[in-house]
Amino acid sequence: MQRIPTLLHKLHELAANREKNTEIEIDLMLDYTRVLYADLLEWRKTLAFKIPVMNEPTLAEMADVLTEEQKELSKSEKDIRNNIGINDKFLFTADLFNNDAKEYEATLDEINNSDNYQQVYNWLQNRFDQKENTTAELFYGVLSSFFSSR
Repeated sequence: MQRIPTLLHKLHELAANREKNTEIEIDLMLDYTRVLYADLLEWRKTLAFKIPVMNEPTLAEMADVLTEEQKELSKSEKDIRNNIGINDKFLFTADLFNNDAKEYEATLDEINNSDNYQQVYNWLQNRFDQKENTTAELFYGVLSSFFSSR
């Protein structure tokens, strides 16, 4: 490690005289960089990484975390939004809700709170234009798969 400042100085001198350097001096520079690299690796080995001691969680703490994760998972499994892809979301919002995102979200909340497909289907019949609306048919298909998996 004593060599590092000396090697850096020699490299700096060689770099400062770029136009005057010969092939031998460039080879010397390569040797200096190899030695410098080796010295730095040795220096790195002497440094000790201190890892802070962490207390292991108790079984009760781990159980609490798992319970919270299970609650979150069960909530998300019961959300119709998980059955609707991003493209379908934009399609439904545009075609069925006249680009009213608030109305779309309110409808999905209502669906999540409903008990069965038939109840939601009857409620939505009054909301959607039923003249061979393929977007509405697609939406009903998503609803059907959502309620069948509940």
